[in-house]
Amino acid sequence: MKKVLVASLGLYFGILFFMPKDSLFFTLQKELAKKNIFLTAQTSLTPSTLNLDEMKLYYGKLDIATAKTGAIYPFLFLNIAHIDDINLSLGNYTIDRVSALHTLLHPLKISLSGKSNFGSLDGAIDLARHELKLYVESPTPDIKPYLRKDTQGYYFYAKF
Repeated sequence: MKKVLVASLGLYFGILFFMPKDSLFFTLQKELAKKNIFLTAQTSLTPSTLNLDEMKLYYGKLDIATAKTGAIYPFLFLNIAHIDDINLSLGNYTIDRVSALHTLLHPLKISLSGKSNFGSLDGAIDLARHELKLYVESPTPDIKPYLRKDTQGYYFYAKF
């Protein structure tokens, strides 16, 4: 039993450290391109992380956002992504940090959280329904016209 556990842990860490993390990013770019969304970034690798620098997000030919740095931690059972210093092209909006969390316990849901100059962010992406619902805690008055309201508060909703 001990040998099986050691072999399993060795296999897990071997896969984790030697997986082609840059291929994950290229696959993400390919899937987003099918929806006319384009993501560019300079990539660098560490044994456990894919680092992204100088990211740019486009919808068609429209420049949507830029970000200075980001990191993706693909741990297989728990995947985490952090993106820092995001500037949205639509107005003078910045997001200091946004984090995304995906687990195998909820494979069709990605949890989101972050901090911005227009309020704290908390929400989820539902991959089964193709929906994004992002709540903004204490939104500034200039962002409220772009948000919807329900019993939990103000939120941004998009279908993709």
